[in-house]
Amino acid sequence: MIWESLLCMGDSITHGARTYLGYPELTAGLLRQATNTQWSSWNFAWNGYRAIDLLRAIDERGADLARFNASLCTVMIGTNDAKSGTALEHYTIVMEQVLLKARLCSQNRNLLVLAVPALSPGMSLPYNASMNANIAAYNAALTRLAAAQRCAYMELSVTGDDFVDGVHLSERGVTSFAQQLCDRVLSDRGLRG
Repeated sequence: MIWESLLCMGDSITHGARTYLGYPELTAGLLRQATNTQWSSWNFAWNGYRAIDLLRAIDERGADLARFNASLCTVMIGTNDAKSGTALEHYTIVMEQVLLKARLCSQNRNLLVLAVPALSPGMSLPYNASMNANIAAYNAALTRLAAAQRCAYMELSVTGDDFVDGVHLSERGVTSFAQQLCDRVLSDRGLRG
């Protein structure tokens, strides 16, 4: 049997805090249907995680993660850093390490860095619209880090309907993220235009 693995790292957006499935699980199902290959998904994400928490989790479990032999690893994290006011300099230092170590957890160092989605109008407290300035700065840093490490970078298209509370994905949002990620993988493989 032919199989592949998808390893997705992040926070509550990746984990699927407000839905039954997260986008990693749904993406694996879509890829299975599109490629006639078994895809396993590994959702390495926790609600409330900041970049530093993810880095420490990778440090603790890196050898186990590498055993998944992921065809693709994705990283999306920064919403809780924006909420806690993590300095851009600190976020950048930590994310450089996260990306380096995430690459080591995948076959051929195949990493896709996902932009942190901006908070949508009407977000629930304690989130607020001013945090979007931090998210924009983090995404600019991620763009530079991805280019420096020769990793792919992707900004997922989002609308207000993709969120339950302006922060966490709704069922529609999970489906949208999964479809966009699936389309990217298929496009990179020359299976979609």
